[in-house]
Amino acid sequence: MFFGAFFGLIAAVAIYHLLMYAILRVPEFLSYGAYLTALAIFQLGRYPQYLAVLGIQADANGLFWWTFSALAVCGYWLFRTFLSLRALQPRLERIFLGLTTVFVVAAIYAPWAPLWYIDAMKVLALALLVVAGSALVVAVRQHVRVAIYFGIAYAGFFAGALMWFIWNIAGAGLGPLAPMFKLGVELGTVFQALTLALGLADRIAFANEERDRAQRTTIEEISTLNVAYSRFVPRQFLDLLGKDDVRDVRLGDGIEREMSVLFSDVRSFTTISEALSPNETFGFINGLLAHTGPVVREYGGIVDKYVGDAIMALFPGPADDGLRAAIALQGAVAAHNVERALANLDPIVVGVGLHRGSLMLGTIGEHERMDGTVIADAVNVASRVEGLTKYFGARVMVTGELRAALADPAAYTMRYLGRVAVMGKRTGVAIYEVIDGDPPERLAAKRATAAAFEAAVAAFVAGAFDDAAAGFTRVLGSDAADGAARYLQSRAVDLAATNGSWEGVDQAAK
Repeated sequence: MFFGAFFGLIAAVAIYHLLMYAILRVPEFLSYGAYLTALAIFQLGRYPQYLAVLGIQADANGLFWWTFSALAVCGYWLFRTFLSLRALQPRLERIFLGLTTVFVVAAIYAPWAPLWYIDAMKVLALALLVVAGSALVVAVRQHVRVAIYFGIAYAGFFAGALMWFIWNIAGAGLGPLAPMFKLGVELGTVFQALTLALGLADRIAFANEERDRAQRTTIEEISTLNVAYSRFVPRQFLDLLGKDDVRDVRLGDGIEREMSVLFSDVRSFTTISEALSPNETFGFINGLLAHTGPVVREYGGIVDKYVGDAIMALFPGPADDGLRAAIALQGAVAAHNVERALANLDPIVVGVGLHRGSLMLGTIGEHERMDGTVIADAVNVASRVEGLTKYFGARVMVTGELRAALADPAAYTMRYLGRVAVMGKRTGVAIYEVIDGDPPERLAAKRATAAAFEAAVAAFVAGAFDDAAAGFTRVLGSDAADGAARYLQSRAVDLAATNGSWEGVDQAAK
């Protein structure tokens, strides 16, 4: 009954791990299942009477040595697999493999060998145990997690073998303990099998933890990579293209839709940069963009590109998003100027131009180098309007198309500046100055002269240049800092002097 239970337990554990290997393909399951199978056959070789019960006729001596050699091979395989000998202990692994090979070859002749040969085989088996023990000690020092289970398992097996050795010497002198000592090898084998099974379970659990940790690391790396990608290819850009991942973008992908386009630029940047070193210029640009870039995103915009100190941004939402961003951008510049003042630096002025129209958003380039961008007349117009802010001394200027798309144009304080020719537009573009982003004192001054300014612009548009010049002169008399009034007054004087044909479009800034 004992040996039936013993072999049944060993067989059950072996079959379980072989089946687990068939399902999971984890090499540790296969090596352990093979080891237990060899161990069970080896134990049968030690007790030939049980082979007779099973109806198997075999040479007991030959079966012992040949099953012993199979057990040695499976033991080497088990150690190499579980303790990662080839990676962590390559030199000892080669010694282990060499001794195992010699033992297996020598075991072929052992059943017929003389006594001295058998003694040599025993020494060789002892050497194998010493090498296995050394590998185990090194693995423990290397903090190989499963080595602890190996140590406990083989300590139990050696304890059982020692009990059997003591029984061979003392025999019946052990009293009631004699039967247990007689079965010491079997008890140690069962202890070894169960402990190694626990070690394998722990190894698999640890491998799963490592896999989960690796997956979390991969997810974190992908997330970090996506964040890094989004700094170069905005997430909103991918959304507009209908792409979930930047890797899905292909050359030529694009969509056409109506958007607002914003351009901003620092006044007199060339003059400012001439007084700075290249490193200081980078610091100047990054310091400014750190204030203005977030404003674009806050109002639903996409920073399409930074061109030096300039920003090109897209607003796929309502027209009000872009205008509110332009006004808020002026507030961000004012806050930045406070910081510059504390550092004894001159304030800067940023001009912003806005236009709304249909544009094509997509990818251009070639297969080795692509760029996401927008191509449309609307982009060119927005850029030209931003350039006009230099002439008119304005901070924010918008086109008539953008103004018409606002939910409530009256919600903003604007001044009509007439129609101005821009490159690519034969009929010119109606432009407006939005003064909500001006400093409080400038906003109050422009509101105070609003009626006079409007009348002068109406005269200018109608071609009554003398009346327009006089009207703008009156505005300047009240507000000498009004850049738009000064520019239009000089244009009215020039146009009155030429006495040429007038079609309602100023061509000077083209």
